[in-house]
Amino acid sequence: MTPEFRAIFFNAGGLQIECVCGRTNFGERGRWDWDEGEYERLEALAEEKPDQYVYHVDADGVRAGEGLTGGPVVEDCPCGEAERIETFWWDRAATITSYLKARAKREAEAVAAQYLGGSSALEALQDLAKLKDEAERRSRDAHQRLIGEPLTPR
Repeated sequence: MTPEFRAIFFNAGGLQIECVCGRTNFGERGRWDWDEGEYERLEALAEEKPDQYVYHVDADGVRAGEGLTGGPVVEDCPCGEAERIETFWWDRAATITSYLKARAKREAEAVAAQYLGGSSALEALQDLAKLKDEAERRSRDAHQRLIGEPLTPR
């Protein structure tokens, strides 16, 4: 798993989180936050059923992100769901990027139309460019009339 994926995907945390795979993941530090006997119970379960209870050594807790089905995907859970999600995203990066750009454009145009009285964002930008060109032309013409020589770009 890449550091970029870890930084972006895992945005929630807790002392224990059940991953979408059904495993209960928990960290060792922060024992002061556990109910009496709760940490020891999980520690014993992790020894007894390591396939169902995952003990994250040297962790203040566990972090999770939202999986494709909406449930939590726990960082470093042995199920590997986080790695599958990252691979899925990376393998489809061009498609996902195209979708995000098209969606963002549509959303921006909808917002622009709301504030610009029905014009699309592109139309509004084109109108601004025309106004800028017209203002520059008028400025050059005025300069020519007043000074008697063409305006030279700086």
